Amino acid sequence: MIKSKIMKKLMITSIFIGLIGFSNLANAAKILAIDDSATVLEITTKYLAEIGYADVVLAENGKIALQELKEGNIDIIIIDWNMPAMNSLTFVKRIRSGSYASIPILMMTSTIEKEDLVEALQNGVNNYITKPFTTESLKIKMDLLLKSIQK
Repeated sequence: MIKSKIMKKLMITSIFIGLIGFSNLANAAKILAIDDSATVLEITTKYLAEIGYADVVLAENGKIALQELKEGNIDIIIIDWNMPAMNSLTFVKRIRSGSYASIPILMMTSTIEKEDLVEALQNGVNNYITKPFTTESLKIKMDLLLKSIQK
């Protein structure tokens, strides 16, 4: 479980990155990043900022993520496959059956069985990325998701 102090540090880091900016911060999409690892959330936030996504909301599990969705205006969701409290498949099914059904979802995974990947895609995950990932591979996946929003 990620301690509240760590989550606050990551949120402050995300806000700070947004304030100081990077030369290519141009995307206004609001991202919800969900992972039970503070390290992965920190790396993901850093990589997102480097490719132009400064508005990142963090959640350590699916239950917290659902609350963040209610608080507003999420454009893209990035979620880890293995999650405590509410696994990612349950989370995806829940939002796909509700008012957040159109939000694109990128699933992060370090290991996944082919059957699990197929099930995730069949239940509404738009794309996936394998951890560890690079800034470049994340940019490719985010660009694809952004195109799906703009259609």
